[in-house]
Amino acid sequence: LASIICVGLNLTCQSYFVFVQHRKQNNWLLMAKEQAIVFSLLKPGVDAHRVATSTKQGIGELADSKTEMSYMKIIELVSESIPGTLIQLSAMF
Repeated sequence: LASIICVGLNLTCQSYFVFVQHRKQNNWLLMAKEQAIVFSLLKPGVDAHRVATSTKQGIGELADSKTEMSYMKIIELVSESIPGTLIQLSAMF
C-alpha cells in the first residue's frame, strides 16, 4: 500500500509540474497529450528523447527540455525513490 501511495504522489507532483509548465500556452490538446504521457509512465523516456534531440523551448513554457527533465528526476527521487528505499529497509529489519 505504501508503494502505491509513493507512485501516486510521484504522478501527482509530475502532473502538477506539467500543468505549470504548459499553462500559459492555452493549448488544451497539448496539455492533454502531456498529461497522458505522465499518467502512462512514459515521461522519463519522452524527456530523454527531447533532451537527446535538443528540442527547443516552446513559447510560454516555463523551462527548456533539459531543465524539465532535471525537475522530473528530482520529483521522482523525492516522492518515489527515497520513500521506496525506506519502505524496503523497514521490511528488512
